[in-house]
Amino acid sequence: MPGAKEGPDAAQDYADYCAACHGDGGKGDGIAAAGLTKKPADLTQLAARNGGDFPTTRVMAQIWGYAKAKGRGVMPDFAPMMTGDLVPYDGGDGIETPTPERLVAIAEYLKPLQKWLLHTDIAAVLVGQRPRAQAASVQCVTAAVHA
Repeated sequence: MPGAKEGPDAAQDYADYCAACHGDGGKGDGIAAAGLTKKPADLTQLAARNGGDFPTTRVMAQIWGYAKAKGRGVMPDFAPMMTGDLVPYDGGDGIETPTPERLVAIAEYLKPLQKWLLHTDIAAVLVGQRPRAQAASVQCVTAAVHA
């Protein structure tokens, strides 16, 4: 197919590098999690633990750091994800930086897994105010409230 990219997509990278420990839904409940000393992070709570904003740059920096560690410890070797094409990407700091395409893709893959809304955000939607959460989640809650 013209324009088709070779290699794994973000869903495949997540399945290959993350799901065994973090689980298919990112809650830290993967099949390998039980054998770990420390429970894997709940990736669905990254935005909630960051005031409702997904910490894209921190997430990518964390994965990049594990790539530099070459798989030491319990995290896999993410170095293969750092090879290949670079794309200009603004991780939320207003600066477009050449970033490995697969690193961007995996960070973007994690965004829809977020449990964005806090109780205060739901209350804000009910009284017609804009919550701190992302616009997509606001639309979902607004639709549910008005259904």
